[in-house]
Amino acid sequence: MSSAPADTVPETLGDRMKRYEAGTEQLLPDDQPMIIRVDGHGFSKFTRGFDKPFDVRLHAAMAQLAADLLVYFPAASLAYTQSDELTLVFPATGAARPFNGRVGKLATLSTNKIWRLSPPNFGIRKSFVVKCRFFV
Repeated sequence: MSSAPADTVPETLGDRMKRYEAGTEQLLPDDQPMIIRVDGHGFSKFTRGFDKPFDVRLHAAMAQLAADLLVYFPAASLAYTQSDELTLVFPATGAARPFNGRVGKLATLSTNKIWRLSPPNFGIRKSFVVKCRFFV
């Protein structure tokens, strides 16, 4: 078993994890429009018992989530909802993307933001899961 030379500081666990993450990080280009689409997973089960084809509670929740995401991601120029989908559009400005376009960071923060803001806050007593995709 080899050991580090006496004059070097051993790598911390946190530094090692960041090094692993850096090797797999995807970055979105600044010079192209970016679209984030978040949608429900198992949504038909989640909506069992809701008014079909339109439930005013779900509509209000999705509209509020879209508005909240526009505040959270001020670089987005448009938010659109349909059914269980919420889409954010970021124009190609050439300026740095939110979180420097780091896909992992954008995906986890956008899905987490939706999860934290949703159903119980709108009188909906069910929980749901969301997934996130990116397009340029």
